[in-house]
Amino acid sequence: MPQKKSSKKWWFLGCGGCLGVLALGAVGFVAFIFLVVTTAIKNTDAYTDAKNRAMESPQVRAAIGEPITEGTMFGGNVSNVNGKVSADFKIPLEGPKGKVDVIVVGTRESNSSPWEYSVLHAILPDGTKVDLKQAGTPAP
Repeated sequence: MPQKKSSKKWWFLGCGGCLGVLALGAVGFVAFIFLVVTTAIKNTDAYTDAKNRAMESPQVRAAIGEPITEGTMFGGNVSNVNGKVSADFKIPLEGPKGKVDVIVVGTRESNSSPWEYSVLHAILPDGTKVDLKQAGTPAP
């Protein structure tokens, strides 16, 4: 006896529902990992130091205006190998006149040593790079 068409609909609906739940779970997992990585980077002294240097820079303030807010961070890396911490990330900042990206690449020998930046600059909306290494004092 041939199957009814209505039973095929329920079968597809059941499989589609299971696949939908799996896809939703995968999206949730990726969002969770993104949140964990972003939070870990934002909790470093290098992040706070670089953000403060950029926000205090007269060139950055003139280029994007005030108030300056943080944009959405989409990636980067902070690693700790045998006590030596390395950081490599980008901080997006936004103002009423535009956006800048603060590029940070640095290392720190221990928690009590200052950050040593090989790269610490802001890229203004017109493409100009503003060196932020000399601004402020290194984080302890």
